[in-house]
Formats: sequence, C-alpha cells, structure tokens
Amino acid sequence: MPEVLRHCPSMRLQIGGKGEIERAQDLVRELGVGDAVEFCGWVVGDEKRALLRGASIYVLPSYNEGLPMSILEAMSWKLPIISTTVGGIPELVRDREEGFLINPGDVEALTRALIKLASDTSLRQSMGQKALRRVEQGFSSVYVSRSIDELYSAIIDK
Repeated sequence: MPEVLRHCPSMRLQIGGKGEIERAQDLVRELGVGDAVEFCGWVVGDEKRALLRGASIYVLPSYNEGLPMSILEAMSWKLPIISTTVGGIPELVRDREEGFLINPGDVEALTRALIKLASDTSLRQSMGQKALRRVEQGFSSVYVSRSIDELYSAIIDK
C-alpha cells in the first residue's frame, strides 16, 4: 500500500471480512498507511451493496479458494478484479480481460496491478464491462437455468 499511495495518493483501501484483523491493523500501523485504510468487518446486505457501488477495483488476494461468490458479486457491479490463480478463480477471471491474476503472495505483482488499474480509468471501465458480461453470459441465474434446461432436454431426448 505505501508504494500504491506514492503513485495514487487518493487510493483508499476498504477491507471486508473478519479474519486476522488484529494482524492487519498492526501491519497498517507499521506501514503508516492508516489514513488510507478502513476495516469494515463482515459486510452483508445494504452495507455490502454500498461498498461495491462505491468501489473502483475489487481485490481478493487469496492463497486458497474454491469458486468465490464475492468475485462474482463484484463482477456483477462492473468492477475489475485483482485476484490470484488459485482454485476456481481463473475460471471466473481471465487475466488481462476482466482483471489481473497474480500468484499468491506476489506483493509486487499486486502493487503493479493496483497502480495500473487505479491510474487508467478507461482500462478499469473496460475490464469492469467485460466482468459484467462474463457474469451475465456464464454465471447468471438465467444462464445456469438455461443450461440445466438444455441438459434435461438432451437427457429426455435420448
């Protein structure tokens, strides 16, 4: 975050979730970036929608994931994604299409991706539009229902 703030001084980081908060707060103090970081805790409902509506970029730097619903939700809000190459994430986010995929723990790549997206409005918007299309065309309830109908029809016809 200190390097990101050197390039993008208006950047603000909102951290949602409840894991390892004290460790993260200690690190924020140690790095001297407390003015740019807000700990939101576990967010749901209207609060989650408000955070997504106000966000410009969604970051999930996981070491271990399945198929994270939070990324699908962020993509449905036209947010470009920065995440890792673990679990099912590469099935949701194509690198340099809907966002950037990095290796887990690669802080330098995360920093570069944040700076790139934060300083390029048209790239953010383009990736956000692609993210929405990806969700609508491959992961929406309409798509899934249609796929299930087609599968049942194929089975019945045999």
